Amino acid sequence: MKGPVYRIYREGSPHHVFTRGIGGAVIFYSTEDCIYYLTLYSCLAREYGIKVRGFSIMPNHTHSNEEAASLDTFRSFHGDLSSQFTVGYNLCHKRSGKLFDSPFGYSAKTVGKKVRDNLCYIANNAVVGKLAPDILSYRWNLLPYFNNDHPFSERIDLSQASRSVRRAVDRVKHFRAHEQPLDYIRQEWIFRDLSSEERKQITDYIIARYHCLDYTAMTEFYKGSFQLAIESFRANSGSEHDIPEDYENYGIYAQMLRLAEKNGIDLVHCNFQTAERKTVNSLSSLFREYGFPSRQIDRFLQKGSGR
Repeated sequence: MKGPVYRIYREGSPHHVFTRGIGGAVIFYSTEDCIYYLTLYSCLAREYGIKVRGFSIMPNHTHSNEEAASLDTFRSFHGDLSSQFTVGYNLCHKRSGKLFDSPFGYSAKTVGKKVRDNLCYIANNAVVGKLAPDILSYRWNLLPYFNNDHPFSERIDLSQASRSVRRAVDRVKHFRAHEQPLDYIRQEWIFRDLSSEERKQITDYIIARYHCLDYTAMTEFYKGSFQLAIESFRANSGSEHDIPEDYENYGIYAQMLRLAEKNGIDLVHCNFQTAERKTVNSLSSLFREYGFPSRQIDRFLQKGSGR
């Protein structure tokens, strides 16, 4: 973030929350990273009674629109979220130390227009950042899951599904019933022996069952209409003056991910801080050949991120 970190709290108001990887370093390399964050966030949001009107995971930061009962509840929620995610992430990626910039930014949105501008801003973050062509084509803002539990895959038909799919569904149901987030170990159990298409089905199934985006609370600012909200989001990218954000072409990170995968990098367990210098230098050279900006190469490889 550039400029001051805004921390403006108003009880009874929605708040825009912005969390970023240290120094802008990439955090979310894989679907597994995103699933862990989303399921942990959602379980804790329900535990703390957080009303979530907007949400989006980006490669090196997250956005959300939240309303909490009190400042203490708000702080406790984010303290638990940051500490628990960092512990699980560090264990999987074999790293240590902080993961997010501190303090995170948040700002109260006290009137309807500011709330609407903020919801538009969050919904469009991936579109403006060139990660998706439309707000309903980006999985991690959760909007495609309104009245649709399989927007990116075929519907699961348990009567025709493989044994592996049925087992995965049962495991997701069990963990969700006990409000247990899907860390990397649980995800390995769930995704074991699934085909590529089956993984897409179970990913949709997990998100649809776990996520905590309150569509009713969101659409109350749009006359109760989800369609009107979507039309508004598409017509206006929104604005955020209270929490300055580094604007980047985040689509470049998606290209880097594809290139890293082609070069055999395990993005689920990767730790560029302890990777062989040959591997890091090879990727850095490859990214430079494609003309990617040096700052984004460093952020992808987690250089200068305090670890």
